Amino acid sequence: MTETAKHSLWSAPTLSSSVSATVNLPGSKSLTNRAFILAALSEKPTEVHGCLEARDTMLMRQGLTVFGARFEQLSTSPTSLSAFTGNSSWQITPIPKSSENFENPAEIDCGLSGNVMRFLTALAPIFKAKTYFYGDQGAAKRPQLPLLDALSKYGICIDLPPTPDSLPFTIGTFPHQEEPHSFQQSESKTLSVDSSQSSQFLSALLLAASRWPEPVTIRALGKLPSLPHIQMTLENLKECGASFQERENENAWSFEPCPLQLTETTIEPDLSNAGPFLAAAMIKGGQITIPNWPSKTTQAGDYWRELLTKLGASYELSDAGLTLTGPNDFLTNRTEHHFDLGDYGELAPTLAALLALRPTGGTITNIGHLRGHETDRLAALETEIKRLGGKVSTTENSLIITSPVTHGAKVQTYHDHRMATFGAIIGLAIPGIEIENVETTNKTLPNFVDLWQKVARQED
Repeated sequence: MTETAKHSLWSAPTLSSSVSATVNLPGSKSLTNRAFILAALSEKPTEVHGCLEARDTMLMRQGLTVFGARFEQLSTSPTSLSAFTGNSSWQITPIPKSSENFENPAEIDCGLSGNVMRFLTALAPIFKAKTYFYGDQGAAKRPQLPLLDALSKYGICIDLPPTPDSLPFTIGTFPHQEEPHSFQQSESKTLSVDSSQSSQFLSALLLAASRWPEPVTIRALGKLPSLPHIQMTLENLKECGASFQERENENAWSFEPCPLQLTETTIEPDLSNAGPFLAAAMIKGGQITIPNWPSKTTQAGDYWRELLTKLGASYELSDAGLTLTGPNDFLTNRTEHHFDLGDYGELAPTLAALLALRPTGGTITNIGHLRGHETDRLAALETEIKRLGGKVSTTENSLIITSPVTHGAKVQTYHDHRMATFGAIIGLAIPGIEIENVETTNKTLPNFVDLWQKVARQED
């Protein structure tokens, strides 16, 4: 069944003048899900504020609840969060030690979330019961085998489907939980994982390592994409008191089992999701303000400041947040631009939309790992830019736009939230853009349409 048959079309609004808007964004998905996990693994209950309230974070809560954590939504939040829609506050009671011995089979619905299918997979062996992981139809296309292969080589029993690429699968337990001496007799306490397709494979093992029953060294094989996400994971672990030592020049981290404790924390706004709104100021000029933009962060989205400055923007970072002022000649400027997004791949669809509106296009390199996201994003971007009249080609690792989009069309989203916002950005400058399944933005930004229409129509 096609997306057209399942979803109505959303007409993307077009900007008629420069913009002037303040956009309050909900919390970061990446930080929310890491906080949920670390709170669930802590010794005592804690409160987490400013959490993203979207499908991916709901699935993470549900999965951790299966393992024994308890989530109680709080009715009050810090005053600084009162303007944010899509935020929530939670008191999280950790997974009790007794849960590590529960007997009932567990089932985890991953939806289309890479965080859930990877992070909880690395936690599952702690528990005596087997854990069955499943998800949306499209989830089977998301790479999982490197993580499963690493766990299997470490001695953890895994039941794979006939085509062992991804979901569904069943994770067993550590060998010593079923055979008391087999774990100690294993050849190595080093667990190596090929993380070249996704940094989430490495983050999953790092997040779980402190709770594993034996000291373990996590080693990353291959070139690591999305380094800010790895740094985010490590910083979060340090804040919780994890005991680990980085082995310099080896891409390895040695962990000792130790108690964790997440202190009361407030999640930063999602800076990657700020990109489409900042793009509005780029296209037609004017200003967009994102409140509570942190002065220091591990989020990849902070790179927007550097990227958009290269494209002619200026910005001011103050206690009020980030205010970006767009150039007046963005749609006519013929300067050629080439961007390496190896560490910032999640920003590529938004940057591609901007480049596809410029007379000379542009090139984005080192983004081959995007082929394993919610969809093959390189192929999707190539298809949709061509559908809109632009000229574009791809290599295994790059997107090369040589002439701009010229007309409206129905933009497919491939159940990928970043492709939906890609189409919306194009629609700011090109009339007649209709987006199939704009609801897919609920994955990480459930109020996207309302926020977008307020910016595009200059509503208060």
